[in-house]
Amino acid sequence: MNVQTIRKCWAEELALPPSDGDLGRLFALWTAQRGTAPAPNRSMIRAEELAFMLGRLNVIEVRAAAPRFWFRIFGTEIGKYRTDEMTGRSTEALVPRDYRAVIESHFAEAHARQQPTHHQIYLSNGPVVRKYRRIILPYAMDGDDAGILLTGSHFPESTKEVVQSEDFLRDD
Repeated sequence: MNVQTIRKCWAEELALPPSDGDLGRLFALWTAQRGTAPAPNRSMIRAEELAFMLGRLNVIEVRAAAPRFWFRIFGTEIGKYRTDEMTGRSTEALVPRDYRAVIESHFAEAHARQQPTHHQIYLSNGPVVRKYRRIILPYAMDGDDAGILLTGSHFPESTKEVVQSEDFLRDD
């Protein structure tokens, strides 16, 4: 029997600042909040300033021990693409495994560098490939220069076709 493994998720790094209007606006807000510090303090995260992207934002808490990344807030628009509510859960609940591995590596990179990252994420269920763009912005927490990560995403509606398919969700 010939079983072909499907590459379900991969990413490419994109230049900063993002060219997308909302992601670019989010990056500009973070830059203004930061001033001369490596990262703005988490107290600078204000819903009223982020209203233009609220449903497409996640707030991630970075912990020292595994599991390291926890969704403190999981955006409602992002949630429409998943069957599980992720608020209060760690990234260990993300499926498939290779998607989780890509996401966790990006979170770890932004936390370690204490700098924003911008990626295009590719998702595939085999015959169909879709992509979305995501920026990760580090925020400082007491005792940790980047203990909170704010993510903003821009994705087309057609991404749902892949993310909700059994071929994508199944770990091979």
